[in-house]
Amino acid sequence: MIYSFTFWVTPFRDDFGVSTGTVLLAATLGQVTMGLYSPVAGRIMDAHSVRLLATAGILAFSAGYVLIAFATDFWQVLAVYCTLLPVGAIFAGGMAAQVATARWFEKRRGAALGISSVGTSLGGFVFPPIVTALNQSLGWRESHLVFGVAFVLIMVPIIWLIVRDRGTGEREPGDTAPPAQGLASAEHGLASPEYRKQSPENGLASPEHRKESAEHGLASPEYRKESPEHSLASPEHGKKSAEPAGQPQDFPDWKMGHLARNRAFWYLVAALTPLLVVFITIQLNTAPIAEEAGILGQQAALLISTLSLAMIVGKIGYGFMADKTDHRLLIWFSAAIAMVSLVLLQTAASYIAFLVAYALVGISQGGIMPTMGAIIASRYGPANFGRVGGLIAPLLTLTAFGPVIFGYLRSGMESYGPIFQLLMLVVVPSVVATYFLGPNGRETPPEQTGA
Repeated sequence: MIYSFTFWVTPFRDDFGVSTGTVLLAATLGQVTMGLYSPVAGRIMDAHSVRLLATAGILAFSAGYVLIAFATDFWQVLAVYCTLLPVGAIFAGGMAAQVATARWFEKRRGAALGISSVGTSLGGFVFPPIVTALNQSLGWRESHLVFGVAFVLIMVPIIWLIVRDRGTGEREPGDTAPPAQGLASAEHGLASPEYRKQSPENGLASPEHRKESAEHGLASPEYRKESPEHSLASPEHGKKSAEPAGQPQDFPDWKMGHLARNRAFWYLVAALTPLLVVFITIQLNTAPIAEEAGILGQQAALLISTLSLAMIVGKIGYGFMADKTDHRLLIWFSAAIAMVSLVLLQTAASYIAFLVAYALVGISQGGIMPTMGAIIASRYGPANFGRVGGLIAPLLTLTAFGPVIFGYLRSGMESYGPIFQLLMLVVVPSVVATYFLGPNGRETPPEQTGA
């Protein structure tokens, strides 16, 4: 629904008697508070059921839309955008989808992250025409009521139908990552009395097990000689079995303090922030940009739909490429496409040219989420995904001030042309920071490197 916010600007401004800048403040504050909540939310998602949290998120989002429908003053809208909507967006949005995906996939994680992030862009493609149509036929208050009720009736059943928390012994076919609650966990050790008591039919000391083990060579000298690292009785196995469930055994546990001292973490933030500033500024200013070019109504809505559809292409494409290439190349590619789109926006002389420009913006930014997800999972480990993503989120909320700053700058200019030129300069730091991010590789906490 964030892609549709630009179409609430005019009715909010007219009904509440506030300025456009004040209305845009709602989106900015929503992004900022969402970032502030994210570190805590990330830790919660690492420790609890994503399905339950996503359900709670939908309920919060729905309640927020219903309350906005009955707002009598704009401060009430601002309050909802700072409370219920950010909570709903976190627990039922892209971050929750990426946490769940990172838990399930190892070999094809980049592709999976790209596909899982398609939902937000699909919403951006579907909802703008619906929002504009409902605004024209029902009004913005009734539209908010319709959406608030529809979220619960449609999304909650879908969540319980398709969202699965990774269960005992389950894994992606061909995935080498350990299961979320594997039988080799410290809590349910294979040699523990509890395990033998609970599962005598699977007991290691049973004749059936010894027969099967002999067949597969588990107890044979050859097995112990060839694969000592897998020996059930080896010190290495005992050490590995005590590690946190669901985390690849060679990924350490990352604390917030470790991340704060990790250079790659800060280079990643510096690489992504400028690109997101460009995207959010263009996306939230779509209505005035289109109006300046004489593009109104459903044609303006189609610009957002085109952007969102292109983001789907970008997310899936980048997701598959993230499994096979240096992640820095993907960020540089996004930066290059962003530059081309900004040049085209300055020179566009037709509606088709604007559609192409918005498609390029969508492809450029569509790859950011799966690329970021692949970088986090490959460098810090899936069990730390929510924690790392949760710490990045409040830092990326700085991008929410982009539309406001450039909006004020636009008020002193004759057109958006100079704004597009300034946005091109914003892209440059992303290119530099990406270089210093370094090639793909696993990060080590400072305490283990002596830093």
